[in-house]
Amino acid sequence: MFPQRAQYLYLHVVLQLGLAVLWFDFHVVWIKSPVNMVRQALSGSPGLLPYSQACDLGLQTEADPEVYLAEEFYQKYWPRNALLLLRPTDAVRLWLEPLARWLCTYPYASVVRGLHYFAHPDQPDAVPSISFLPAIDKMPR
Repeated sequence: MFPQRAQYLYLHVVLQLGLAVLWFDFHVVWIKSPVNMVRQALSGSPGLLPYSQACDLGLQTEADPEVYLAEEFYQKYWPRNALLLLRPTDAVRLWLEPLARWLCTYPYASVVRGLHYFAHPDQPDAVPSISFLPAIDKMPR
């Protein structure tokens, strides 16, 4: 098993313990401490985070976000696997489990493509049957 894939199993274990997860790798440079933003995000509704795209305002829901996933600046709906904040809820655990299972079963699969598919199943980039991802109607929401 590759260590890059095992990190998603670790995230799942930490969520099972009821702890929130802030995952970032060495490619992330913090200009300002993220502690206040993380506290605000975990305590309830953070409002719009800095650098949120105005075109995404229509996608806001009434519920508090449970998964924060950074996206590329130059490509809409394309996630970065370098920064991830997960709240310890049942929905997030159900969301992360098939992703971790898929990444560990197919170790040469693209992490970014998997994150893209799980974060935006309505914007498919990979064909589920060819990439062995779950069918869109079986995706946890």
